[in-house]
Amino acid sequence: MANISIYGLYTYYPAVFDDMTVPEQLDRDLVIDHIIAECFELELLYPDPIFLKNLIKIWSGSESAVWEKMYDTTVLEYNPIWNKDGKIDIIRSGSYTDNGNNTGSVKGFNSEAWADHSRSIAENNGTSNGNETRIEQGNIGVTTTQEMIRQERDVAEFNIYAYIADSFKQRFCILIY
Repeated sequence: MANISIYGLYTYYPAVFDDMTVPEQLDRDLVIDHIIAECFELELLYPDPIFLKNLIKIWSGSESAVWEKMYDTTVLEYNPIWNKDGKIDIIRSGSYTDNGNNTGSVKGFNSEAWADHSRSIAENNGTSNGNETRIEQGNIGVTTTQEMIRQERDVAEFNIYAYIADSFKQRFCILIY
């Protein structure tokens, strides 16, 4: 019994990937090359070229937004050893009223009773407004710098083309050897 691989089908029918969509930031030919290289010897689940072409169109159309988001995460600009980087804007406004009545009392050394010695009455009304911007950046100490460097290396090793090829393999190849 003959097995049909993506390489064999692509050689026979090169239009199999014609309707595949990929995010515009990616090189479409490089995506196809990665798929063929990754799945070269694997048998296809759907060996009919026209049917597979339609399925690739549906699959790539539904996955394209995911691929774009995955790609976008690889080009973010950030400091890899900071786990806090942000700006906090605090806006304060309001009015206040303060009415106070204070009485001071004293007790003599030879008396048990308290006697008033002073009294003050104060009334304050006003408004206050203010803005404050606080920038918080750096490593807040939850994760060590070495751990964040290790995680950054994992990010650097991510390959969107290999990710798409693996997605194709999981969807369209028979993975029983």
